[in-house]
Amino acid sequence: MYNLFVSRNIKDWDGKPFIIEKNRCINKYEFTDNDLENKYGNFLDQNNINEISRKPCIFTYEDICRTNPKFGLISEIILNNDKLKIKYKIINLNKFLTFDDLLNMHYELDIKEYEMNRTHWAFKEIDLSEELLKKDIILPDFINNNKSIDIKTHNFLVSLSFPGEKRNFIKSIFSELEKNLGSNTCFYDQSYEALLARPSLDDILLDIYKNRSKLIVVFLCKEYKEKPWCGLEFRIIKEKILEKDYEKIMYIKLDDVEIDGVSKADGFIDGRKHDSKSLAILIKNRIESLI
Repeated sequence: MYNLFVSRNIKDWDGKPFIIEKNRCINKYEFTDNDLENKYGNFLDQNNINEISRKPCIFTYEDICRTNPKFGLISEIILNNDKLKIKYKIINLNKFLTFDDLLNMHYELDIKEYEMNRTHWAFKEIDLSEELLKKDIILPDFINNNKSIDIKTHNFLVSLSFPGEKRNFIKSIFSELEKNLGSNTCFYDQSYEALLARPSLDDILLDIYKNRSKLIVVFLCKEYKEKPWCGLEFRIIKEKILEKDYEKIMYIKLDDVEIDGVSKADGFIDGRKHDSKSLAILIKNRIESLI
């Protein structure tokens, strides 16, 4: 879910509190679905206020302003009779939506016809992190610190392929990647354990590695060669090699074992010469070259 704030005043979103009539906020007449209005439209309920305030925000302007939107969070919501005072924090990202980007994402972000012609506050049942990730925009990790994704459709920046014997080392790399890239950007199986406890898991894993990862990092070692699940994942890697989709594969060697399908001429990083933090930085650098 996310909050969409729209203002006609181009001086808004400069850090000063935003004051708006209550009847322009989170209701069906202001482009919020009925179910969300019924659940979150009562600003006297502190639990509602707390939950809304945890959701990310797009602070933008009516179309007539032709001004780029901003990203941030709600700091405080104050109700005074028929008006709301919204205190907020603007968070500067390395990359965010432009005016044209937002214009072209109305369907994905559930922005309705004529919605951008009226000052209002709407609440949307859209995973903002996931939709922005498709545009290579990464929100900070603290914005979405849970795994509330659809594992059947979610797109990842990177997926890690490794044997369980190396889990402790890989987990430390994963933790560094999430710090650098944000939540739900890296597929590490244990982090999605509850979502993966289902029949036909192999189909989901194959889809993640084949179609829903910008980069696959393969940790090559003796145990990788021996494990059936690693063999399943490596089938996809071999397909990508046959298709000459080389840029989406990154090898990290943890020992000197030879693995069928990996040529002596292939480039790799020697994982024995790096700690988890430096390997995460190298992986991040590779991802940035792809987006």
